Amino acid sequence: MAEIPFWKGKDAKLLFIFEANKLLVDHVDFEVGIEGDDIEDDVCGEDRARLDFVASHYSVVLNAMQTKTDQITAFINSQKTRDQRAVPKISSMGILIYPNNGTQAAFQCRDYILGKWKMKWSGRKARNSLAIPGRCKYFDVLPTL
Repeated sequence: MAEIPFWKGKDAKLLFIFEANKLLVDHVDFEVGIEGDDIEDDVCGEDRARLDFVASHYSVVLNAMQTKTDQITAFINSQKTRDQRAVPKISSMGILIYPNNGTQAAFQCRDYILGKWKMKWSGRKARNSLAIPGRCKYFDVLPTL
């Protein structure tokens, strides 16, 4: 029996709802990981520690390229709103993956907060880049059709 090939970047789509507006992001890579604290309880009379993990949040790293400056404008306006102490608007990311077995998988980063973003451009022929780190409280599996 032939093995199913690994899915690739072309098989994953991202929807970024930044402060209640759809923000087009031509991402070149995307990373989500859980953050928290490792716990080791050393109990007398036992030969190993009792291990546990307490989740804090999820880290999100999105690296992109730009054809326009819509993302930067949105990020700057967001900071201006925060500087005025206005109530922040909700942001989230949706991820849809099409594995090579005909199925679909969907995930959502809920309660997303933008981190220390960076825009970069360099040499004459080099493409621009936009690093969009952030954090979210929840990373959920969503139902698909």
